[in-house]
Amino acid sequence: MRRSTVLCRVIAAASFILLGVVGAAANEPWTSRIGGRYTGQLRGGSQALPITTTLRAMPDQTVTGEYFFIEPSGTRVDGALETCTAVRSLTLMCRWRDRHGEGALELIFPADTRSFSGRWSSTVKPNNWYPWSGTRSAAPGN
Repeated sequence: MRRSTVLCRVIAAASFILLGVVGAAANEPWTSRIGGRYTGQLRGGSQALPITTTLRAMPDQTVTGEYFFIEPSGTRVDGALETCTAVRSLTLMCRWRDRHGEGALELIFPADTRSFSGRWSSTVKPNNWYPWSGTRSAAPGN
């Protein structure tokens, strides 16, 4: 067999494999790519507070998580993210719950899913929305 024919077959086989991998990733739900730890800011009043949000993408395409932030007094507040649902492409709605109460959280991810811009409201004042952001600082399990 000629050298050019062998080279063409190798390139064709490599292309076929690469297309299969890219195609599988394209069919993968976007929620499977958002797992990890995100550091960002939370605002609920006049002062922005640092917040760490952890998201876990589950095999059944649901998402769970938790978060913590430090109040100006230095007190750590831990919370849970529950019933997270993809409401449209790259937009996740969750319920947040901590010692201050509970409410809605909307997270919007860019295509690379390395960060989110979000907003939260409480059940006490459901029409008041405040910023909640994050940039991935660690992959799942780290």
